[in-house]
Amino acid sequence: MRSEMGGVEWVGARSSRAARRPAIQEPSIGDLTDSSSVSEESWSGAKRNGGRRRKPALNARERNLRRLESNERERMRMHSLNDAFQSLREVIPHVKKERRLSKIETLTLAKNYIMALTNVICDMRGESCPYGQESTTATSMQEHQKQTAMDDGKSQE
Repeated sequence: MRSEMGGVEWVGARSSRAARRPAIQEPSIGDLTDSSSVSEESWSGAKRNGGRRRKPALNARERNLRRLESNERERMRMHSLNDAFQSLREVIPHVKKERRLSKIETLTLAKNYIMALTNVICDMRGESCPYGQESTTATSMQEHQKQTAMDDGKSQE
């Protein structure tokens, strides 16, 4: 099955959307317009200097192997990112320890906590607070914790 979407031709099995892969089409010289980023000078310069040599097309086995390797790298990256979020969750103080914080909650609480601690340090040094009054930041953290506690109470009913 072939279909064209957004200038990219999709080639794949009709029954599986996951099996689709883009078939990249190289623009020809005729496709390039005056407003394109490739000028005649750079095109002829690439010809004179030999330009980039195109790698031979990969066979199906090599493509599959590269895709599997890429998937594994992405899986490792996501595991690493999720481990970092979990480590951050473990050190951020919050009300409901039995409920796992979402990623956005984790980042928001971490940001607010850092801002509050920065303000406390500045207060102790007698400096002005870079993030407003310490009490304002602490109040917003307390309000967030109260809201989280109320949300948890509703979900238990």
